[in-house]
Amino acid sequence: MNEIDKLIIKIEADTKQLKAELNKIEGKIKTTGAAGGAAFGAGASGLGGKIAKLKGPLIGATAGLVAMGVAINKVAQVGMQFEDLKDSLDVVFGSIEKGNEAMEKVFTFAQTTPFQIETATKAFIALKSAGIEPSMEMLQTFADTASVSVDQLGTFEALIRMVQRSASGGMGLEELNMISDRGIDVLGILGRKLNLTKDDIAKFGKSAEGAAIMVEALTEGLNETFGGAMETKMDNLSTKASNMTIAFKQLADQLYKSGLDDLLKSMADTMGAFAQNIATAMAASRSEEGRVGTEWRSG
Repeated sequence: MNEIDKLIIKIEADTKQLKAELNKIEGKIKTTGAAGGAAFGAGASGLGGKIAKLKGPLIGATAGLVAMGVAINKVAQVGMQFEDLKDSLDVVFGSIEKGNEAMEKVFTFAQTTPFQIETATKAFIALKSAGIEPSMEMLQTFADTASVSVDQLGTFEALIRMVQRSASGGMGLEELNMISDRGIDVLGILGRKLNLTKDDIAKFGKSAEGAAIMVEALTEGLNETFGGAMETKMDNLSTKASNMTIAFKQLADQLYKSGLDDLLKSMADTMGAFAQNIATAMAASRSEEGRVGTEWRSG
């Protein structure tokens, strides 16, 4: 028996035990409700005592439910995130097969940059949804550029937004200034490549054609200036730590896909229903206890 099978059996056993406890509590709740009239006849202390006895099991079951929820969340967190990202890739790229190809490119790109899989996936989705086919060469140039900036993630995301906006002819000084503010002289590059002044840039980028020319010139200039910058950082601890995180996320995703996904989804449905039942029962207990107290005082 492999480790995955052992883990699934352990989760199923824990779930079965928790379900049994919750079923007992539900039975006690029903019994208390049915015996309500008799309890009143015996005095307020009768029903009050029964409700009080329910509090311990209810709280205990709730604590167990919360603990189970935390465990499920830790096991499934990466799988859930990857599942959502993959669905988005499938939709944006047009099919499951093309989504798989895009995801492989995402993994490759993330492992050669300081960025995590989530950041890379969002970049692919942003570009493709704008009608721009993600280019590994362009993305690598942007990663090289970002690696020498004062804000790596912010610079990379600003470069992606710039290209995204260019598809509709909406690229202007606002997008470029976001990059310049992070230490990259994009205005200087455009001046050298296209002989554009700051005032010219705002006008030139208003059309989709002009914006596309600016993106091409800027990408070329960035590659000439910063191309290969990431190579010098591949031995840095920051890059190695990022790649280690990626490797563990990929491992967690494979574990999730090895049978845990269906099991955890079923458990989530079951635990959610039980949580709702417990919450309802606790609210009813507080309401009933308050009513008994009122009747006792008025009597």
